Amino acid sequence: MIFNLTPLIMLSMTLCLIFAVSPLSLGIWIIIITLMAGVTLSFFMLSWYPLLVFLIYVGGLLVMFAYFVAIQPNQQLGFFKMMMTTMISYSYLTIILYNKTFTPSFFLMSFYNISMVMMSVNFYIITLLALMLFMLLIVVTKITTMNKAPLRPFNYVFTNSKNPSCH
Repeated sequence: MIFNLTPLIMLSMTLCLIFAVSPLSLGIWIIIITLMAGVTLSFFMLSWYPLLVFLIYVGGLLVMFAYFVAIQPNQQLGFFKMMMTTMISYSYLTIILYNKTFTPSFFLMSFYNISMVMMSVNFYIITLLALMLFMLLIVVTKITTMNKAPLRPFNYVFTNSKNPSCH
């Protein structure tokens, strides 16, 4: 039963990413989705692979999160609104998609079927994705080193100072 509900919960949480208004709420949603995907993978594969996938994904997410937080101004989080959106979309997906033809049999999946991702048919797609990630790394590095400064400059304004030489 849990194997049938996990994809629906992850799908409803992914649909709620559209309504995230701040980088903090977006990061929290993505970490929860990644944790659920890691737990789901741990049922089917060796215990080290899902852990490594989770750690690599969260490491990259933390780097992106640091940049977004530095750029974004402070905002209040609307957890109640996002939680209600999640529950409504989860209920809708459960009612619409939960029938006997949709429920996949996760127990019939083997390591051979999961390892089909790395076959020669998908080699070009995986190579293209790796090249895109590398190009994005180069672009972000060029943007940040062009000014030799962080993405958001920090200007400190001293107020109530009687000595103008301290500025």
